[in-house]
Amino acid sequence: MKRSASQEGQISRRAIIGYGAGDFGLNLFYTGLNLYLLFYYTDVAGLNPALAGGIFMVSLLWDAVTDPLMGLIASRTNTRFGRYRPYILFASPLLGASFVLMFAAPVFWPAHAALACLVTHLLFRTIYTIVGVPIAALSAAMTTSGRTRASLAGARMQFATLGAIVTAFLTPLLAGSLGGEDLALGYMLTAILYALVAEVVLLIAFASVREHVEIDAETPDLGATLNVLKANTAFWILFAVVVTNTIASTIFTKSIVYYARYVIGEPGAVREALTLYTLAAAAAILAWTQLARLRSKAFTLFCGLAINTIAYLLLYLSVHRCLLVHAPRHGRVWPVEDRSS
Repeated sequence: MKRSASQEGQISRRAIIGYGAGDFGLNLFYTGLNLYLLFYYTDVAGLNPALAGGIFMVSLLWDAVTDPLMGLIASRTNTRFGRYRPYILFASPLLGASFVLMFAAPVFWPAHAALACLVTHLLFRTIYTIVGVPIAALSAAMTTSGRTRASLAGARMQFATLGAIVTAFLTPLLAGSLGGEDLALGYMLTAILYALVAEVVLLIAFASVREHVEIDAETPDLGATLNVLKANTAFWILFAVVVTNTIASTIFTKSIVYYARYVIGEPGAVREALTLYTLAAAAAILAWTQLARLRSKAFTLFCGLAINTIAYLLLYLSVHRCLLVHAPRHGRVWPVEDRSS
């Protein structure tokens, strides 16, 4: 049987760039949520921090349910656009609208702000899954070439990093500029701007790619998979490492805005800090890739975790020292705002 050019690995540069660009659009949403939404909930919308954190926890648990379910649904989809591309075309406008609603919820429904934030957050996570999971799976339907799939993954990573840098740097700047004294309005207008840009980019991604490879929709044997994992010690070690590192990373990214605002006393510093953090992560990708080629993946993982541990320890010591310096002078570091008025 004659194989297509795409199955042999010949995909145009336009398709590779278009596919990667989709992650730029997704990261306008995801980075805004990951870095600034918790701060928006607590300091702009006025939610109790524990309640705001609970909204994130429920939403992440919801993700754990919807992600595999969406993978199953997408693999069984069969349309003239393919299995995965229709979700990019039809769900991306809903994704932008749900992103705006997350920031608009406490403005439109101030009397029920917590419930509105929870519902709109769950809605956004659901639609993000509907778009994000098919995009992640799309490369397998574009080509069977491992080398070309690696190029597609590299393009995704590069555009995702660019989207993260843009969002980390521009979000506080745009929110302050567009909203003036009204930060809630500023964040909502920023969300609208991101939604419009992301929609254009995702439509470009849809138009740039084609599905050339027929993938069999197989239902995995969950019991057999679990039995294999039970005896796989290496998997559980890696699982524990990933979970621990994710917890540490989440604590860092969610708290850095508060650290800059209430400990350092420089709210504007968060923009530079998060931008440098994202740039450092992007530069590190090349260094870690090269180290993995020269040594081994296990050695590279160990080095990365060691550097992470030292960096977080130094950050803790610097915060501790800052608290010792400022607490006696000001009585408390975290301000308590009067929201009764």
